Amino acid sequence: MDEMKPSKRAYQVNIINLDCSNESIARGYVYEPFYAENEKDARKKALKFLSHDCGIEEDYLQNPLTYITVKVKRYPIDDLIFVDGRLRTREQIKSDNERKERDDSFRKMLADNPWAMAFIRKGGYYYRPGNCGYTEFESEAGVYTIDQAVRECLGMSLSDYMRPVLIDVTKHNKMINDKIESLKTRLL
Repeated sequence: MDEMKPSKRAYQVNIINLDCSNESIARGYVYEPFYAENEKDARKKALKFLSHDCGIEEDYLQNPLTYITVKVKRYPIDDLIFVDGRLRTREQIKSDNERKERDDSFRKMLADNPWAMAFIRKGGYYYRPGNCGYTEFESEAGVYTIDQAVRECLGMSLSDYMRPVLIDVTKHNKMINDKIESLKTRLL
């Protein structure tokens, strides 16, 4: 597919012949991807980065670090690909597609249940009434129209694991009535 052909190829420093006790390596600075047209250009960039930015002048055998001895590896997961007018990594494209699929499923839920009521769930918690705080109990969760719940969840990060949860009205009303009866037993 032409759309998936990288506009910028990602590379990463291969630390196999470097002294891993170096602070820049220990702190993970050398793991950031960088972009080059080919391996030759990637080696030049890696050498400049290692010597100027990280202060690494030698390999682990204390031989001078040179264009020949510096190692790089392709890192295709971070290639930049021109999609929809923007440069995106493969991971970003995958995440965008997953978010779109999830949002489409929310829209379908709304279309199939236009008069339904729903909870809003984020991770393992429910939104409380009025979007004010969270609770782990359905009996304390806010009740929203499906339209409100879907609008709140659309476009949210996948890592939030946020979703509308349709309410079975009969089950919900029984749960609330049971809660009311339980609370009545504690009246003084």
